[in-house]
Amino acid sequence: MKELGLAVPESFLVTSNEEVFQVNEELKQRIKRDGEKYRYKHVFILKNIDYDPVHRLDLFQLPANDKDIHEYLEKIKRDGNPITQKHPWSI
Repeated sequence: MKELGLAVPESFLVTSNEEVFQVNEELKQRIKRDGEKYRYKHVFILKNIDYDPVHRLDLFQLPANDKDIHEYLEKIKRDGNPITQKHPWSI
């Protein structure tokens, strides 16, 4: 859609837990660069692209601390919805 000159919200496709941590770090750096006043511009929700009746209302936000991310990623793995190449998530 950007190619057509249309405004679209920014998003990130993640296919592994490592990519979640990478995007998280990038968002932290943006907040550091732009200041806390503009934090709202750099807050994203991690969501499953597939239909996910278990986690669809979680609204897990990034950036977050590494411990919270690790716990959430473990939770979705235990529930059978891990982030994989075949089943990517979006931020």
